[in-house]
Amino acid sequence: MSAYSAVLANGQARLLILAMIPVRFGYAMAGLAMVLLIRDRTGSFALAGLGLGLFSLGAGLLSPLRGHLVDTMGQTKPLMVYLPVFCASFAILALAHDATLLIVLCTISGCMSPPLLASSRALWRPIVGPDLVRSAYALDSIAMQASQVLGPALTAALVAAWNPEVAIWAVTVMVAFGGVLFILVPASRAWTGDRNAAGFGGAIRSPGIRVMLAISAAFGTAWGALCVGLPAISVEAGWKFGGGILLALLALGSVLGGTWAGARAKRGPVRSLITSLALLAVALFLAAIPAPLPVLLTLLVIAGLGMGPAQVFLLELIDRVSPAGSAVTAFASVVAIEGAFVGLGAYLAGRAADGGGAHAGLVVAGLAELVAVAIVVAVRPTLNVKRQWAA
Repeated sequence: MSAYSAVLANGQARLLILAMIPVRFGYAMAGLAMVLLIRDRTGSFALAGLGLGLFSLGAGLLSPLRGHLVDTMGQTKPLMVYLPVFCASFAILALAHDATLLIVLCTISGCMSPPLLASSRALWRPIVGPDLVRSAYALDSIAMQASQVLGPALTAALVAAWNPEVAIWAVTVMVAFGGVLFILVPASRAWTGDRNAAGFGGAIRSPGIRVMLAISAAFGTAWGALCVGLPAISVEAGWKFGGGILLALLALGSVLGGTWAGARAKRGPVRSLITSLALLAVALFLAAIPAPLPVLLTLLVIAGLGMGPAQVFLLELIDRVSPAGSAVTAFASVVAIEGAFVGLGAYLAGRAADGGGAHAGLVVAGLAELVAVAIVVAVRPTLNVKRQWAA
């Protein structure tokens, strides 16, 4: 674990981690908080779904544009606009009662979502240097997994103990606090940007980034399928809270695998990504075969052992192949594509579960990861070409 100790010994790295913990939890809590608030105010899950859908659409479609603004203007100025607008519009949700106003506020919040995740990932290399960047990305991945599992649970707990308004306020405070801390990170303030940065169009002209977008699409499809397939298995088996437990075990394996990848993995990221994705695909295919509960639980942990490292190596490769001066745009584009394909995976898994039983959703996830393996193997030389990194 000496690599992690070296990362955490860096003052800027510690400040970046401290800033991003509340931000990640806030983002992970936001979706469920919006759904429960709008449902409580309007009595309609359809309106709640519309609000969340418009929030996600605005956040996803405009993500590359927000990343490009950071690449061209530096991190501080755009964040000092996006952060207060997002927090204000999200906080007003707690005070609004009119259905139209609620939907408008969700849309504004999504469109003005601060590009903090992409910006933070672009800072790791200048902060810790190339020798420790894999360990830094591992910490990033671990934090993401933890927030994805615990964030919605925290939202549910706040709503159960008080009401949806408290959850909305909690998201606002977390993102505001973390965002201000992030702006205070010296490396973020020193990120001056490049007026000639290529933007999204320039980024996707990079063969490596196109490959990363394709892999991220497959990864997003698999995650969406798991988010539907595992709860479907739980419902079919009659486990009342089983869906959350199954996802938590997958996340546990992912945290363990990501921790190992950042501390012990020595091979190059391309070979390591192929191995991790293959392990994930095989474990998901085996988990799709109906078996006793202990077998399923074990296979989900094993699948996580592939998922965690795969995320670490994917981040490392994005950093490697993104065009100089377009790092934030590249990270933001990958996040947008992955998020968009989560919906496709959820839909496909739902259709598969309806037609072939709950376990069929895991076949969809396994096939998506198999496609990712095939893509990496087919274009391996493209990913082995290093670029000259520049802030």
